[in-house]
Amino acid sequence: MASLKELPPELLSYLLSYLPGTELPKVCKVCRKLRDAVAVDLVWQTRCNVEYRFVSKQGWEPASFYDIYTKVLHKYGSVVGLWQPHIGPYGGLTYVKYERGQIVGYDCQPPREPDVKGPLRLKPLFSITLNGESGEVEQKCHKGYGGPHKCNILLKANPLEGLSLEMKCLELHLHQHPGGRETALEEWILEETDGGHHGPMFHERELLIIKFHILMQLQHHANVMTPIKLPCLGPAVKLVDPGLYKGNYGSHGIELILLTYQGQFQEVHGMKITGDPNVPASEISITADLRRPMILTEDQQDSVEVLGEIDTPDILPGNETNFVREQPFKIPQDCIDRYRRTPKTCRARFHGFGRIAGHGYTNPSSIPGHWIVFDEHNFGFIWLDLRSFSMFSKVTETFDIQPSAAAITRGQI
Repeated sequence: MASLKELPPELLSYLLSYLPGTELPKVCKVCRKLRDAVAVDLVWQTRCNVEYRFVSKQGWEPASFYDIYTKVLHKYGSVVGLWQPHIGPYGGLTYVKYERGQIVGYDCQPPREPDVKGPLRLKPLFSITLNGESGEVEQKCHKGYGGPHKCNILLKANPLEGLSLEMKCLELHLHQHPGGRETALEEWILEETDGGHHGPMFHERELLIIKFHILMQLQHHANVMTPIKLPCLGPAVKLVDPGLYKGNYGSHGIELILLTYQGQFQEVHGMKITGDPNVPASEISITADLRRPMILTEDQQDSVEVLGEIDTPDILPGNETNFVREQPFKIPQDCIDRYRRTPKTCRARFHGFGRIAGHGYTNPSSIPGHWIVFDEHNFGFIWLDLRSFSMFSKVTETFDIQPSAAAITRGQI
């Protein structure tokens, strides 16, 4: 039987490409022939693809796949995906992806009130590039007013807390508006209210001012993020697709929640991805009991008081589909509808609960509500005690969020 070193170089390189990239340096120490076989760029192209789903180096030239793997992907490849920043009570959504010649992290902000069906507002947050001249990795912060500048990006794997991503700007003076803090505040409010076309009421402006000042204070600290795992679409899902949704939250504007099914599809939970000073990010905002459906007439929906008196027994297993059929829907006369383009029919309706709290998440409690399914991508929630209706619409943007093989083998995911 021929030894490994007697194989043709092309076949030897092909076989070595199946080894993890972290093991290939050990192979190079065996002999010159194996070292030469490992040096073939096709070996590293395979590892970039298999371990980090990196398939094209367009824009990264003149770097080789070896350079990209050893200098960029080995350290930063696992940051590609969805992350939730822990920014006070506000949270957030960050999407990191490969772009031409760089890894870019985007701050994904909800659309402006009241357009829950609008696209997310994506703003560059940071970038990771490989300098073609020096061969060094450059990390840049894209916030502020002075253009991209230096930052530190660090990926941590803690056995107890799991994976986390930290970003810290190293040139905070570039985050200061040339016109001063008050000018920065006014421009930020205009941006958050669509240039003043949807100008805030007095109490809404006060909430925006509070948010601005908290964000300014927190920028002096490292921006810590944890990964977001989106649920898969299962064959048993018949009501609403699980995943990210945008919803109206009154004076707090539009926020993002993650909708998941619990147990044997007996409950629905909506966890906040973005939050506010009352109910912060990462808390459960709404729940629905799929064992307590309702079919209501239009007259039964005249007032919140009538809705609050409606009760239904739990349904028997196997009879769930009997309650998934079109029925009339209307907003009660004494209920606030901020969406104002609500459908006149729905396909299902269930008892549920919504989380409320005082400022600073004080005295949190759950109040009764109704979860209303309009179609696979849209649902509503009536907060009975608040006499308020919120509309939720699925985030339509697609994300490349499959965990890399490297992250899995290292126990990071």
